[in-house]
Amino acid sequence: MPLAARVGDAHACPQKGHSVNNIVSGSDNVFINGLPASRLGDTTSCGATIVAGSSTVFINGKPAALMGSATSHGGVIIGGSDNVLIGDIYTPASTISDSLVEKAFNQHFQLIDQSGNPVKGFTYLLQTPDGEITGETCEQGKTDLCHSHTMQSITLAHAFQSEIGVKK
Repeated sequence: MPLAARVGDAHACPQKGHSVNNIVSGSDNVFINGLPASRLGDTTSCGATIVAGSSTVFINGKPAALMGSATSHGGVIIGGSDNVLIGDIYTPASTISDSLVEKAFNQHFQLIDQSGNPVKGFTYLLQTPDGEITGETCEQGKTDLCHSHTMQSITLAHAFQSEIGVKK
């Protein structure tokens, strides 16, 4: 039986720069271990919507979200309550790479400006014990996700603007 998903539980998103993030919306009046229960239609911090849920358990008239529920970004809910299981026929989502879920340590950087807004389109170099990662920050100002089975230091070696715009 799959675990019941709640606000704060993890979501693995394959969209560039989104990585592992949390469910941010849920029921106003149904709580699981003190956290709002998540349902079909609730959202994650990267903007994905939960698009699959229980076929037998409904919360506020909506299917309960489960560990393994798919999201609109092609991701999957990877966290849930340790002691609340939903008796449902469980078919895990297959739209996300198993390698993303299996990695124990995942991290990225987010570049923001002085006003707190994300900085998109900056070229960056990340240095890890396993090598270097280069790329360009996404719409949310995030670098690509660094994966590892062990805790490692990651250094943002440099980030610079790759395009220059001129205001008219």
